[in-house]
Amino acid sequence: MTADTPVASAFEFGGSINADRAPILFVTAQMIQSRCRGRFADASEFYYKGKPRRLRVWDEDFFVADAVIISGDDFGELMRPLRGSFDTLANEIEHLEDRLRRMPPGSEVVVPQSISAAASAALMKLVGLSDSQKRVLEALRCVAGQTCRVSVVSYGVPAIVGQRSRLPDDIAPLFVLDASARVSETYPIMMRAGVPIELMPYAPLSYSSATFYHLRRGAGRTAIANPAVRASLIAEAAAVINAAPGDDHLVVYNRVNGVDLPKELKLACKGAGGVEFLYWGDHRAKNDYRHIRRVVCVGLLRFPEAGYDAQHLKSGGGLANRLTDVTALRDSELCSVMLQAFARSNMRNHGDLECGNCEIYIIDNERRLPSLLGRAFPGSAVQEWKPLNSKLAPRQSEILDHLLSITAGDLSKGINKSSVYNRLGIEKSNFSKLINDERFRTAAAKQGIIIEPRRFVRHSS
Repeated sequence: MTADTPVASAFEFGGSINADRAPILFVTAQMIQSRCRGRFADASEFYYKGKPRRLRVWDEDFFVADAVIISGDDFGELMRPLRGSFDTLANEIEHLEDRLRRMPPGSEVVVPQSISAAASAALMKLVGLSDSQKRVLEALRCVAGQTCRVSVVSYGVPAIVGQRSRLPDDIAPLFVLDASARVSETYPIMMRAGVPIELMPYAPLSYSSATFYHLRRGAGRTAIANPAVRASLIAEAAAVINAAPGDDHLVVYNRVNGVDLPKELKLACKGAGGVEFLYWGDHRAKNDYRHIRRVVCVGLLRFPEAGYDAQHLKSGGGLANRLTDVTALRDSELCSVMLQAFARSNMRNHGDLECGNCEIYIIDNERRLPSLLGRAFPGSAVQEWKPLNSKLAPRQSEILDHLLSITAGDLSKGINKSSVYNRLGIEKSNFSKLINDERFRTAAAKQGIIIEPRRFVRHSS
């Protein structure tokens, strides 16, 4: 059951649109959170034969509450549409934003109760609001009157983190099926907060058939957005993929606006086997890649500070233990996302408590990654991923030296490849082999030189 379950879909799968007559009822976590305002026993839309259902099963991440994050930039989005019609609300939001920017992360701020009714009125009366502006007004309506936590989102922008809704205590007894529970810190936080949780035994799966290779280098969104750094990362990933041309590969990466990393990496992997791509945020509950034995991860997934504060608040964590708990959450979330993403591969084809054979290549700057991998994948092996040999052949050095001799202004505009190989007296076919070698690409990338299909371009940043 969802808010708009079509009748045809219910019948197609042999179900009923009458929830009270259905022995098994599938609902979303969001629907449970929105409909259970008081007690679960009072949410009659979930009844079976006129009574609350006795068996409740929750799939994946479980939190006792839902949280909302509102950044200082979100506040700024509202000023133009509110001015003129809702000046009082605009002034209150502006004052709240000003206070927020002067408060350190970890402190608390009270959102005025008066914002609730005004935000509701603005949502009803204002025409032409964007989806983003509607989301912010709805979030403000939810947290009005609350004591919220001050945190930060990307690029150091301040934010408030508040609680949107909380599950009723009588949701228990509830079975939670969470593949990451073994490494998650959220359940211990909930238990310390007084939530009655009993951790069940888990199968002692061994990961001795998994081998991890770690290249310690920055590969987050900032690194990927930098053309020169990205070229170096792509050269390293391509070298691994091209070394096993007969194998399929799964590439896990961070998406960055304006960057088509899959396209650039495919160009560097000509002649390799199938290469599939999975971006962070879409790394759960997929079985399409379970045949793939080799995985390349270009940067792990991390959240802004407000993301961890939101998880802490959703787990019932208090401000007194914030620093300790959030530090533990950062580690446990890294373990959790790695477990979720890498288990999309042949790793998930386990038998006799032994994971499927796989090789995972990770580019990331996390110095404690070996210990975190040991926590997430007990019994696995972790080896150093040695970067490409930067020693160039004489002809390659000659090409690079020539490019570096060109003035920065001219090279930033782009230099045709033909002008380079004609100037140096190198045959076109041999020239292509020399510059497409991963060693040359890496050496060029370190100098900020990008190799495009027909030219060389130097980026200053």
